[in-house]
Amino acid sequence: MTEFDPGKHDSFLRLYATHEPALRGFVRSLLPTRNDASDVMQEIAIILWRKFEQLDDPSNFQKW
Repeated sequence: MTEFDPGKHDSFLRLYATHEPALRGFVRSLLPTRNDASDVMQEIAIILWRKFEQLDDPSNFQKW
């Protein structure tokens, strides 16, 4: 297990919080219910966190 990095965590949370409404809107446009979209958004958050080290440019978070 890797050591927790508060700086990495804070950076991710700031980016995610900034872009979450646009991501949620996109996901919501693809799914029939808000509950479905909420479930998918939870999975998206987990995947984005796990892959956060692969993000080369934080200004491209939403496109990434």
